[in-house]
Amino acid sequence: PEPRPVGLSADLLAVASTSELAVRLDSLDAGGFVMLGTLARVSMLGGVPRQVIDGVSYADWSPDGKSLALIRGPDASLLEYPIGRTIHRSTGWMSHARVSRDGRRVAVLEHPVLHDNGGNVAEVDSDGTSRTLSTGWSTIWGLAWSPRGSIWIGGQQPGQSPGVYEISRDGVMRVLYRPTGFAYLQDISASGEMLFVQGTPRMKMDWRGHGEEAREMSWLDWSLCRDVSPDGKWILFDETGIAGGGGSSVYMRATDGSPAVRLGDGPAMKLSPDGQWALAANREENALVLLPTRAGREQVLPIAGLNVHDGTWLPDGRALCLSAAEPGRGMRLYLYDLGSRTPRPISEEGVGLQLGDVSPDGRYVIAKDSSGSHALHPLDGGAPRPLLGTLPGERPNQWSAEGDAVYVFERGKIPARVFKIDVATGERTPWLVVSPRSASGVMGINSIQLTRDGRSYGASYTQMNSELYLARGIQ
Repeated sequence: PEPRPVGLSADLLAVASTSELAVRLDSLDAGGFVMLGTLARVSMLGGVPRQVIDGVSYADWSPDGKSLALIRGPDASLLEYPIGRTIHRSTGWMSHARVSRDGRRVAVLEHPVLHDNGGNVAEVDSDGTSRTLSTGWSTIWGLAWSPRGSIWIGGQQPGQSPGVYEISRDGVMRVLYRPTGFAYLQDISASGEMLFVQGTPRMKMDWRGHGEEAREMSWLDWSLCRDVSPDGKWILFDETGIAGGGGSSVYMRATDGSPAVRLGDGPAMKLSPDGQWALAANREENALVLLPTRAGREQVLPIAGLNVHDGTWLPDGRALCLSAAEPGRGMRLYLYDLGSRTPRPISEEGVGLQLGDVSPDGRYVIAKDSSGSHALHPLDGGAPRPLLGTLPGERPNQWSAEGDAVYVFERGKIPARVFKIDVATGERTPWLVVSPRSASGVMGINSIQLTRDGRSYGASYTQMNSELYLARGIQ
């Protein structure tokens, strides 16, 4: 019972029946739970990995160890089995591809909304026929085939504690195990032994004013910073963890440390330019909502069947820019007029995998396209301008007050470096270095929201202490 190093700097994806490893090299945090890197094969004894294909998030071996199923693409939306043959294309993103023990099907977790790990359990036959077996999970993470052909998953449904569940091929579900904390299912042996990680994940949130020491501003267990007011007095964040009941709640908290105020339901997006409203999403009703930050009533915005992934405000507060998709179509940018309550597309499909802010003059919005490149997309529908100076893995999301520069940060790194990039020349200027108050168990910085002057910020990061377990006798 002792470990020994294999000599690889890589993420383990799967082990073949032949003992060959499928690993991911040079992984980059693409945002919203998606890690992308180069798929490679290597002996369990070590050696030099043989690179196979870029842009891969998950992979699994066929039972004979001769072929691989994988999830790839900048938004992790393509399922291939074997490599090069697409058998399923998701309108959102996918995770945890696992080949059945007879090699005829691939089970996946399908997440309809980008940056959200809730979703459905599906299986896809090798001919491309797909079936959804279970829906409505607020969090779903980990999947494996049992010896009897059912699927086991780790997840949480709204209003319930997280656990490990079995889902039969006809969709019947039963609870197998409920831990204290969260069980991240890893694998099941041929004899039915379950390997899982039991942890207590937390999303911590810090605030650092200009010239001040960082201080913790976390509220419940999953405080994700979404926006800060231009004057640095307020933080907009949401709570989507276990402490919030498995749903999503929008909060504001003053940076002086006063207690947080709950504004309403749904994941948060952005504060309005005047600070009077918070833009949020109602996932259950597939709608956008405007939540008043002071006295007032919330407003529901009809979105005409669009599947909205993210949104931000125009500087005059009269319209929104959305990244969304029509049924059966790819993601694109939309301009949503708050007067007429109607959206209209302003970009080609394949744009909006990440959505940044609108420039202070209201002319451009920062967005990422299907090639993984960031560009400045004009709101009048013209040709986009490449955003020069950004590096792979960096996230540009905010403009300087003058509108001549964009702030970018290294997502998923500790510490995370922030750069100021001149939009005309691409010149990079080191700006800030953001570190968590306590780095123990922290896997990377998830969010950095700067004030317009770039001197103060709110930051969120995942922290988890965990243990690996082997469970026998779960039937």
